Amino acid sequence: MKETLLWLKYKPQTLKDLILLPRIEALIKNGMDNHYILHGEFGIGKSALADILTKDKPTLRKNTSKDTSIEVLRNDIDKHVNTMSDIFNPTDDFKYVYLDEFEKASSAFQDALKAYIDDNSHLVRFIFVTNHLHKIDNGIKTRCSLLGFDPIGDKEKLWWKTNCKNRLIDIADKENIEISEIDIKKIVAHNYPSMRNMIIVLSEVAKTGIIDYDISVFKSELKVELYETITTKNIAVIQKFIMDNYGPENIQELFNLCGRPLLELLMSKRKDLLTSSTFGEIYSLVSEHSMWLNTIKGGDPVVVATSLLCRIKNILENAKG
Repeated sequence: MKETLLWLKYKPQTLKDLILLPRIEALIKNGMDNHYILHGEFGIGKSALADILTKDKPTLRKNTSKDTSIEVLRNDIDKHVNTMSDIFNPTDDFKYVYLDEFEKASSAFQDALKAYIDDNSHLVRFIFVTNHLHKIDNGIKTRCSLLGFDPIGDKEKLWWKTNCKNRLIDIADKENIEISEIDIKKIVAHNYPSMRNMIIVLSEVAKTGIIDYDISVFKSELKVELYETITTKNIAVIQKFIMDNYGPENIQELFNLCGRPLLELLMSKRKDLLTSSTFGEIYSLVSEHSMWLNTIKGGDPVVVATSLLCRIKNILENAKG
């Protein structure tokens, strides 16, 4: 018998199971009264909420990274919307279309979809799920309610961490995992805000008895791409790398990658460039730009991030002599 992954075993099945920020819960308490864009970090409940909202409803589900052709709209979506459903609910006459990873939809698909929404909103409700809101056409955004899952401000961040901690304690009790509350707090802090990553770490503790707080936090392939971009590309390519992978709303994730993960990669690939001086300069730059990012004077996050990567590039070029 195959073992069920712990994060799948505890995937929320109802709204009560889901950790939802109070402002999001308030928006959905009366059901789907609009089209929704669910956006935010990986592993914080976007897809789970979309599944719950469309449960037992006539729903077409598409992964837009695979089905991005305009033919999907003309054929699959339109056929679904305009075909009589076997499921009849006298209090809900809508069809539903759930498009995951919508940031990967082609521009032609997004353009056509705007007019389709206008013409068919009396028949259908769309749910878009994305990790990169900035990649979605503004015309789509203005036709939807935006549900941002990333905690905003200290109050929401504390609320999220507290509820994640309590959920992990509950799972640990049910699975007989021996772990202290202090270690659970560290798992939450190291993997914030991804609840999925937190549960993955907890499952590794159950298997090995060893607590590695940082499992799966950084993508190794993205770290390599960052290294190659900094060391070989020009400013235009650097800015494109930032926009393609992070955008304005996820810059802090990039700054996290520019610290220890990037320096570890530089140590393995170009140890000759990392003197104690360059090592310290890079850390100082990351700290300085992080401070700018969190102040009003910081300005555009993409500009701040581009400045950071260009200055790291200059440090490494100067180290070559």
